[in-house]
Amino acid sequence: MLHITLHFLIPAIVAGLFFSARWKYAYLIMVATMLVDLDHLVANPIYDATRCSIGFHTLHQTWLVIFYFALCFTPKTRLVGLGLTIHMCLDALDCQATNGVWVSLWSESSFSTITKL
Repeated sequence: MLHITLHFLIPAIVAGLFFSARWKYAYLIMVATMLVDLDHLVANPIYDATRCSIGFHTLHQTWLVIFYFALCFTPKTRLVGLGLTIHMCLDALDCQATNGVWVSLWSESSFSTITKL
């Protein structure tokens, strides 16, 4: 439950501290990036408390995390990049707290599960 709460709390803090003039807009954009978790719907099972999202789910791949971070440096994509980067950092922290790893070492991603259907 703390993990979910942080997905709402950290963007609020970032929006308030760094985007005070338009904090509501910044917050909504950053929270909207939680839609990245739609890739969990194609995993089997959909929810597994012991599974690390980073490296397992299609939109949580390491190379995409690097891309999400790069979005932070362009003004037009900054809020989306921040939201996605915060999201991935929180997911990586959750992996560390629950499994003792930063990235999933599963060889089967949700994409390969989709292609088997």
